[in-house]
Amino acid sequence: MRWFGMLVVAALIAAATPPAGGQSGQQLVITMTVAGTIQDRGGTYYIAFTVSDSLLAGPQPDSTYWTHYVAYREGRFFFGVVPPTTVQPFGFVAIRPPAPFLFGTVFPDRRGLRVSVPVADLRIGPALPTRVMVNFVTVDESNRPIDALGPGASDRLGFVTIDLRRDQFLPVRDPVGDARDPNFDVTGGEIQITTP
Repeated sequence: MRWFGMLVVAALIAAATPPAGGQSGQQLVITMTVAGTIQDRGGTYYIAFTVSDSLLAGPQPDSTYWTHYVAYREGRFFFGVVPPTTVQPFGFVAIRPPAPFLFGTVFPDRRGLRVSVPVADLRIGPALPTRVMVNFVTVDESNRPIDALGPGASDRLGFVTIDLRRDQFLPVRDPVGDARDPNFDVTGGEIQITTP
């Protein structure tokens, strides 16, 4: 029974460990912009990922199909891995707390933010992913979606797909004014694949 307790502790430590890839290997450098300014309070800004060769659907505004995410809230960045489960909308926040994320910055004018995510940290199996689906999602303090890519928070097809073997730069556009609060109204951004 003692070894079981040690396994549980090891699993908890692994779940709270920040991304291991650091700044080595292939990176996704992602910029998200908003109509207003990035706020430290009042909600959360998510860059959501779906890494799966079997799913046609990408990360949804209600957190369905998310495998990983970067979040900005209360002035800090976090990286999270979503455990497979049949119950979601935002329940994963309580299941596995995200780890602090060091590779994010808010622009000086606060009109956007940028993160650099190692592709190795998005791995869900033995091989590195060959494609990643990405969505930008903003939520209020109760984790209700405010906006996402596409026309509003109810668009289930607004995500973008990046082919890591081919795409090097992808501009992302989103309608302005499809969210009630300009500070959480996603206007777009860009996704770049780089190797430092």
